[in-house]
Amino acid sequence: MKKKIHNEIRNNKSVMEESLDNQVEEQVMIELIIHGTGETEDSIHFHVDKKIVCASTFMSTILENDRSETRIELVLPKNITDPIQTMRWVIEFITYHTEYPFTPITKPLVSDNLLESSVCSWDNEFIMKSDQELVNLSLTANYLDIPNLLALCCAKIGAIMKSIIKQYHTKEEQMTAVKKRWHGADPTML
Repeated sequence: MKKKIHNEIRNNKSVMEESLDNQVEEQVMIELIIHGTGETEDSIHFHVDKKIVCASTFMSTILENDRSETRIELVLPKNITDPIQTMRWVIEFITYHTEYPFTPITKPLVSDNLLESSVCSWDNEFIMKSDQELVNLSLTANYLDIPNLLALCCAKIGAIMKSIIKQYHTKEEQMTAVKKRWHGADPTML
């Protein structure tokens, strides 16, 4: 009987220790150092929660290889024109989606309005960036292997393309209507 109670205490203790280890691991802050590229070569330090860093497969692999690592230095690819601002957006996106889970985007896109393709309003507002900023975010999400952010960027690019195609077809229809007016209803004249 004593042996059984002793084993139960030992098992409960190991469960509690494991639980504490998980809590400590979640609260570890990681120092992200982003080095600028191009002429300025600026760098910036971000102190972020480990679960933020682990949203990136690339960065979580770095941490898995050395569990004591609390510092990650990144040099983003040179074709990312503003790496520091882009990383701020990446951290903002991941931070939001640690609290509110990312909703998968309906494919193919229903229309050029992302809200109709199950994109939440926060993501829709977040992804309203200039073309260059959108490219920077896409390249960074791809480089750091952040699938949800990459999916959102690709959906936005797809929505832009749908909008351009819709505008093109609208102009083409308008031109056809003008030609019909000038040439009558004779289809050989079109």
